[in-house]
Amino acid sequence: MKNIYILIIAFSVVSLAGCKRKIPPADADLQAFQKYYSDTKWYFVERQFNPEKIENVTIQLSNSIQFILEFPSGTNIIYTEFEPKKMLTIKSFIGNGTLSVIHDVNKPIFQVTSDYTKHNDCIILNGFVGSKRFQIEAKSSYNNENIVLRDAVALANIIYNYYDKNNQPNH
Repeated sequence: MKNIYILIIAFSVVSLAGCKRKIPPADADLQAFQKYYSDTKWYFVERQFNPEKIENVTIQLSNSIQFILEFPSGTNIIYTEFEPKKMLTIKSFIGNGTLSVIHDVNKPIFQVTSDYTKHNDCIILNGFVGSKRFQIEAKSSYNNENIVLRDAVALANIIYNYYDKNNQPNH
């Protein structure tokens, strides 16, 4: 009986240690983030980022889960935050789609390509800060893809910097 308890404790320690190693560091390669994204069960969480910190945008909707912005260029963006399993959360899904590196972006912010983006004619970016994932879904009915991507990356950089700063010790 004593051996069973030791095995259970050992299994628990190994399981917990394994969970912590799954989160890639900020400088990890694309494959590490792709594996983490697609192997993790993601849950919607209350957003912490305040859209009022962004200058020169119109806030069309802001609730506890999402906000929708319109840039002066006409780009519309839906913003959402996710984390791995949290207590008392209901909705979940495994990350799907392929993460792609964005030219000149040296942070863990990736473009997602999937059937969903093709059907809805939008650009989806995912940023990773610690265990948090944020998603930006950008679309415009009259701008070209380069302008939409530029606006989405600008917002992703602001949000990433906010969370990166707040994840540092002594904050």
